[in-house]
Amino acid sequence: SLHDALRSLATAIEHVRTGGTLEQATLDNICSELNENLESVEAILICAKHQQRIADGELSLHLRVQNTS
Repeated sequence: SLHDALRSLATAIEHVRTGGTLEQATLDNICSELNENLESVEAILICAKHQQRIADGELSLHLRVQNTS
């Protein structure tokens, strides 16, 4: 989750800030998680903007029922 990725990043930064080091695998894992979560957040923002346009009346949704009989 985004929360977990941010928590891992914060923990890693604090560890390095206080003189610790991180293995490359740890950095790669944190980077991968953040990139995945960034893609998810970008998709959510696109959907939210679209929903706002619908709510503001800029877009209208038309539903059509087809008579299949």
